[in-house]
Amino acid sequence: SNAIDATYFKLREWSNTILPSSLHDEKPEIFDSLNVSIDDAVSILNHLRELFSISDSNEQKRLLTMLPPHWGRDRMANWFGGSEHQARHSVELRTAGGVFSKPEDQRGNKSLDEQIELAVHNFYTSDEVSRETSYKKQVIHPPPSRKPVPLRFLHSNIGETYQQFKSKYINIEISRSKFSSLRPVWVRDQIAHESCMCIYHENADLVLQGISKSLHHLVSMKNLIEETVCTSPSEFCYYRQCVNCRQLKASDILSDGIDIEIEDSASWSIWKKLNSRYELLHLTGTFRALLEEIDSLWSNFIIHNFYTREQRDYIALIKETST
Repeated sequence: SNAIDATYFKLREWSNTILPSSLHDEKPEIFDSLNVSIDDAVSILNHLRELFSISDSNEQKRLLTMLPPHWGRDRMANWFGGSEHQARHSVELRTAGGVFSKPEDQRGNKSLDEQIELAVHNFYTSDEVSRETSYKKQVIHPPPSRKPVPLRFLHSNIGETYQQFKSKYINIEISRSKFSSLRPVWVRDQIAHESCMCIYHENADLVLQGISKSLHHLVSMKNLIEETVCTSPSEFCYYRQCVNCRQLKASDILSDGIDIEIEDSASWSIWKKLNSRYELLHLTGTFRALLEEIDSLWSNFIIHNFYTREQRDYIALIKETST
């Protein structure tokens, strides 16, 4: 084996003598300085090929970057048994970041910072966003601790909850799907017995559903409330006694810049008292009539909404000061 190695190095020296200077091996002694035989080198290279075969696609691209720069993509792919696509990508990687540089994740789903995940978790479980069930038996036992945790129910739907988070944490970048996936398993959507089902909330929700259907986009109840009162509202704003906002009408805000005609047909549902009992009516009329419907119920609704929110905030304050 030593004789073969010596012959190999002698041939390398002769090739530098015979070949043009542009093809000379600049460092023919480098292999000898590694103190390995040709047999050892072949064994190492074979194991390197085995490593390639058991690596994932990204690691295979990293390994391909180590091959000689003058090799073409076909030769690179054939030597390791990879694909031409991997070889082409590895050349780009080596050009941009050098040998063994890592491919960037282009899927846009890089892991979030732990602090961001914690902020999302705390947001979902805050009394501002969700409320704990009033039923003692409504608990789950999530892993890994399996300790009982009471169910909580969102005050709003997931879309409005996401917008609320984005408004509060304007510097945090997170997609709606990722935000939704981070919701704790004990935080659930609104359900009938955990939501306010009074006539004010129910009718406002039903009429806004009809408006959303006509406008072909979701109308947020929370946003509409905010647009019909002052930026820093007082109780006078909700009682419609504030000189700065009492003239603001829900219909004016909803009809501003819309792409439909005011006389276009519309349909909606609403609870009405008929013969001493409430019945759910399904109505058809013009979009103008639908806007008049929201105006007729809006004053009573936002007063009730104000009471509900004040009660919730007061309960949260009691919980905070008692801990």
